[in-house]
Amino acid sequence: MTAVTESPPEPAPSETAAPADPSSQGLDSGLAGLLGSGDHKTIGRLWIGFSLLFLLVGLVCGTLLSVESISPDDLDVLGTDAYFQVFTLERVAGVFLFGVPLFVGLATYVVPLQVGSPALAFPRAGAAAFWTWLIAGGLVLASYAINGGPDGGDADGVQLFLVAFAVLVAALAVALICIVTTVMTLRTRGMTLDRVPLFSWSMLVAGWVWLLSLPVLVGNLLLIELDYEYGQVFFGVPGDAYLQLAWVFGPPQLSLLAVPALGVCGEIIPVSSQSRQRLRGVLLVALAVLGTLGFGA
Repeated sequence: MTAVTESPPEPAPSETAAPADPSSQGLDSGLAGLLGSGDHKTIGRLWIGFSLLFLLVGLVCGTLLSVESISPDDLDVLGTDAYFQVFTLERVAGVFLFGVPLFVGLATYVVPLQVGSPALAFPRAGAAAFWTWLIAGGLVLASYAINGGPDGGDADGVQLFLVAFAVLVAALAVALICIVTTVMTLRTRGMTLDRVPLFSWSMLVAGWVWLLSLPVLVGNLLLIELDYEYGQVFFGVPGDAYLQLAWVFGPPQLSLLAVPALGVCGEIIPVSSQSRQRLRGVLLVALAVLGTLGFGA
């Protein structure tokens, strides 16, 4: 007879092991898990990785332009038309395929961690924004490959550029909405806006200004498309579509990239020097002022 003080027999392993969830098998890794992931860390890595890949395009274009400018009278590497195409591609790749997406990727990864949120706001929208940006970026490069771009010689290539570029900008705007909403609404309890880490604050400032200016760029592209589609000039300049887009590639609009860059520096320098962040209030106000001035374009 078994004593009442004895421990009951241990259940068989089959009784203690919980059955594996079939939906989690094979979906958390590999291509399927990557495509279906809404994890902000995964999406952030993808933004950063592909923006660095697109940076190579900008570097190649910059090298070609530099070689051409060494001796423009004696050395004709590109030709007049090709030179202008490479010039505009360098601007597009540098800002919308590398600069802005790089900071979007950093923010997608870091901002939820800094504000104490378990996830990015609208995680599926954030994931969809990345894949839309990536496909649209590929179509922008394809439009240049078939002599498109803003003022290319191929009509289909020009229209492909205008549509793909507009979709690309819209995807960036959706990603920025996710980041700004995370900072505004998903902060941990007790964290007011003046206590938000400096990088998150810088992305809040830059994100708001980009969200106010990027729709203007999309509307600009729509007007150019209407002009090009109907062969008339209702809204723009005859034969010079890039002139209508040049505002987004120069100051003060381009200075917005300095806002998150300064936010990154503001996070790294105190850690590297092992000191507290001084004049925090001044830094917050300075970033807000810089972002406001960047809206002047």
